Amino acid sequence: MIREAATDHMIQRDVALVLWRCAPPIRRNPTMTILPTGELYLTPLQYDALYARKPLPGISLDIPVWDSADPSPTVVRWHDAGLITGQVLDAGCGTGSNAVWLAQHNYQVTGFDAAPHALDIARTRANDDLPVRFTIADAIDLKLPTAYNTVIDSALYHCLTIEQRQVYIRELHRVCRTDARLLMTCVSEALPTTLPGPFRITRDELYATLPPAGWAITDITPGVISVAFTLDLLRTVCAAINLPEPSGDEVAFSGGFAQFPAWEVVAERQN
Repeated sequence: MIREAATDHMIQRDVALVLWRCAPPIRRNPTMTILPTGELYLTPLQYDALYARKPLPGISLDIPVWDSADPSPTVVRWHDAGLITGQVLDAGCGTGSNAVWLAQHNYQVTGFDAAPHALDIARTRANDDLPVRFTIADAIDLKLPTAYNTVIDSALYHCLTIEQRQVYIRELHRVCRTDARLLMTCVSEALPTTLPGPFRITRDELYATLPPAGWAITDITPGVISVAFTLDLLRTVCAAINLPEPSGDEVAFSGGFAQFPAWEVVAERQN
């Protein structure tokens, strides 16, 4: 249930509500739901199709733009800061770049994702002698043991609707040990609505969602998520889904790739 304290802006981002409000209309193609705010919602099957390198209809895009063979720089910084301890759960692990890197640094890691093709790639990346395993799982109905000291969420949270996020955070609490820590990166509301992206997450929403689910936020820091959008590719995608043509000034670019503004969140599990 959405709390009464949720703002109108947050409510507009719940897919279920937007579907019946429909002002302005939602655009759809066979691969995604496109909200009026520029936010894209994909089902697990649609994510899996992208990992299988099936192109989006009408868009010259045949790779998941969030995927990378390298670990997230944020995850590396968390490791360097000593924030990652014990048994690690990589939530929405995708093709396993973070999980494999952590296993190479002697962490016991379980990575889960809802996309079988992503997990196939992850298993190929992992050597047999690495302490990492990959399993298919639904983020809002985790069939996992209570075993984890650290959860890494590197860009899963913002893929879920408001109601899904609330359930997901409670599920993480359930499968974690009493001293667990949640480390999360998610796209922030600073990403312009004229650009395609996942659900924009506000600082207020994080405080409205995590503490009631048993996670005490100890730090929220602005950061970035590197996305494999060149300016040309970003313009192609915007044209295909009827968003304004980007000028290139909406977000920063590094190495030719878009840097989406994000929140970096640290939270401690409370009983």
